[in-house]
Amino acid sequence: MKYVSFDIDGVLVNSEDRLSMCIKPSNEVDWDCFLDCRKLFMDKPKQRIIEFLRLLRNRGFGIVIVTGRREYMRECTMNQLRGVLA
Repeated sequence: MKYVSFDIDGVLVNSEDRLSMCIKPSNEVDWDCFLDCRKLFMDKPKQRIIEFLRLLRNRGFGIVIVTGRREYMRECTMNQLRGVLA
């Protein structure tokens, strides 16, 4: 079986609104802010990428979803993915 991997932030979802909210005055990212589960509602699904993922899955490819999110975000990330990929 062939596999294709997709990242979450910036690939499956547009996280620019969440990111822009979490920029420090020094222009650095406040990662604690960005990786706050309570802010995931701000992300918008990237429909074209999600449709492509579904097409690949329907053609027999295995799908691997990767992320740099922290372990404590596992549950909220899974919930987000259920909503995005439903």
